Amino acid sequence: MKTFNSHFRNSFKRKFLFFSFIFSTSVYGQNLIVNPGFNGNASGWSTACTIEINPETVYGGSVSSNYVTEIDVERCINQQVCIFPGQSYNFSFKGSRRKDGNTPNTVSIIARVTGVQSGVQYINSTFSYSNKNFNLQTTDLSFDIPSSSPDRKVKVEFLNSNNTKTYGVLIDDISLSPVTSFAIQGPESTTLNAGTDFSVANTPAAGVNYNWNFPGGTPATAALQDPSGIAWSAAGNKSISVNLSNNLCTVVSLSKDIYVAGILPVKLLSFTGERNNEKTTLRWSADNAGNDGHYFTIERAAQHGFDSIGKVFVTPGATVSSYVFTDSRPLDGLNQYRLKQVDIQGGFTYSKIVTISNNIKSEVQLYPNPAVSTLSYTINSVTKKETSIQVYTLSGKIAFSRKQNLEQGVNKGSVDISSLPSGAYFLVVSSKEGLQYTGNFAKR
Repeated sequence: MKTFNSHFRNSFKRKFLFFSFIFSTSVYGQNLIVNPGFNGNASGWSTACTIEINPETVYGGSVSSNYVTEIDVERCINQQVCIFPGQSYNFSFKGSRRKDGNTPNTVSIIARVTGVQSGVQYINSTFSYSNKNFNLQTTDLSFDIPSSSPDRKVKVEFLNSNNTKTYGVLIDDISLSPVTSFAIQGPESTTLNAGTDFSVANTPAAGVNYNWNFPGGTPATAALQDPSGIAWSAAGNKSISVNLSNNLCTVVSLSKDIYVAGILPVKLLSFTGERNNEKTTLRWSADNAGNDGHYFTIERAAQHGFDSIGKVFVTPGATVSSYVFTDSRPLDGLNQYRLKQVDIQGGFTYSKIVTISNNIKSEVQLYPNPAVSTLSYTINSVTKKETSIQVYTLSGKIAFSRKQNLEQGVNKGSVDISSLPSGAYFLVVSSKEGLQYTGNFAKR
């Protein structure tokens, strides 16, 4: 247990940065499956049987634009997926018994993930369905591929299990994604001829080939893990990309948009904040000498990104100026602020993020942890509010959700997690004002 707890704590430190962007970018993991929802055809899928793909309305569903495939005595599907060893992966799909009088009362399938090079079966499970109405239910699983594994591909397949009929289980929205998504790290904006550095977060320490493209930049391409000094001689919006491969095939392709400004709006010298009598005071200083600064937009993190809460204009004609802004109504818990520096041509850059606590403990208290069937929690709230209690997987998928009205003071509750697969999760408490409390836990 000591090894598991240590791993969980270390992985949480890495993954919390990823998780904090769920509310701003709707991240649900990077699906490595080709054609996961079938899109009216079998592209990407192979089979030793036959493939049947139709709108769900053929099988008793109500959405004619949604396509599903059927697994029965005649039909099965499989796909080989490129992966990196030394990673943890989430595997999920939706399944439903076909609504038809000829369908057995209970029908079962086998979901299997097998290493192509090693033959190791990372997942080999049977799932049964007996629903009477069309009802696609999500199944979430996870598995690890050791760093020493020879596997560079896994075979994902769905097979019939003990069903002698041609009426069986409907499958949709198949996903295989790294637990921690890969992401390009680098600035959202830069200036003409300024050397800019990039990297990719959450990749394995070894066994990854990088193929970068910087259209219009110098250099235009790179094969390094962390290319540096990339410069552009023309202003405007740019899109950079990188393909990550494993010496056999491309695992994932990433892209990022940045803005190249003609002149830096201002040179930000400092940016700090402090809590002051139930308010937040932000202070910063900037050097406007030789630049083209126009104004600062003050932004605060909200449930779906950063919202503007104020604007301060650059002091005209000044070299170094100091600025103050007061947030008179900060949110409960942690508040994150940043400055958007805008020049008169509309170019902009962002400052670092400053985090200020509004005198509320930022993490909900969870117990027991790890938990087996029931997770209890305690939340201390300074005001009455309506909140959402949600459990997320580390890939950003919601595993549980419900509403709860918090009273002022100590609030207690519990969540039934008996149906969740073993693994690591987040419990998130949010309100209409945004993120309120977070806590991480493990399910045995």
